[in-house]
Amino acid sequence: MSTLFLITIRHPAREVSFMGNLLSANFSRLFKDKIFWICMILMAALGCYVYVNSLIEMKAWDLEVAADNNLFGFCMFTAIFQSVFVSIFTGTEYNDGTLRNKLAVGHSRAAIYLANMIVCSVAGLLMCLAYMAVALIIGLPFLGSFDTA
Repeated sequence: MSTLFLITIRHPAREVSFMGNLLSANFSRLFKDKIFWICMILMAALGCYVYVNSLIEMKAWDLEVAADNNLFGFCMFTAIFQSVFVSIFTGTEYNDGTLRNKLAVGHSRAAIYLANMIVCSVAGLLMCLAYMAVALIIGLPFLGSFDTA
């Protein structure tokens, strides 16, 4: 019974070092990826567009628009850009044969897909931050403070 127990135990330090290697490789790929930067620029441009459009409507219709009305408008756009980015980012790894090489080196499928999920989640958060940063930079000076009522 003890031999069966020894066979099923994995060494956790080995998995952690592999996971660190996978994460650093994926983050390196992320920041070199053109699709990621295109999505970041488009999210920032959408943040600018939404607030400039609100400013134009505010002037044309003589309305009071608070700066936080459109702050969370990125949710709809994030779903679109994130789905495009994730499919291209993970599909490239499969098409180039990198996934097969990672498996041949000894990484588990779970570690590979977990590393991809972490990197794609961070990319999605960065896209949201790109929208919100531009929205705050444009929204606060032109539309005033947040609505507290």
